[in-house]
Amino acid sequence: MEEHNHTTATDVEQNDQPTVAYILGQIEKIFDDNRHIQEALAKLGNVKSEGPGDLGAQAKAQGIADVVKCHETTNQQLLSFYKKIYDDLTDQGKKRRAERVDLVKSVQLSMLDTMRMALYQHEDDLLACANRVQGRLDALCTDILCDKI
Repeated sequence: MEEHNHTTATDVEQNDQPTVAYILGQIEKIFDDNRHIQEALAKLGNVKSEGPGDLGAQAKAQGIADVVKCHETTNQQLLSFYKKIYDDLTDQGKKRRAERVDLVKSVQLSMLDTMRMALYQHEDDLLACANRVQGRLDALCTDILCDKI
């Protein structure tokens, strides 16, 4: 039966945040888990071919290869996820968050300047001004959510 790895109380800080040790342990488990490749190779070795054009053997071999490929794709996605968590837990993540806060403050000041300018120029269409500000906010939020900044 397959063993499932669960988070233990020692792996997570009191604020329900994973620790760096937990993240590194999960990454190590991914690297150490090559059982699926060994099993796939064993299954491929057991596929009997009746010769060229044996579509059944080809289909079995392709199916095994597809399973391995899907498993590796999942591992890559997990590694990417764990990397983001690791970055957030380390100085690199803290630095990125500080940069984002500075950027948001800068955008806020810029938007206030845009609104002040509209008022100074007696812009009749304050709705247009508000829409420009909202557009800038939407763009900023999208960039932050997409991890572009």
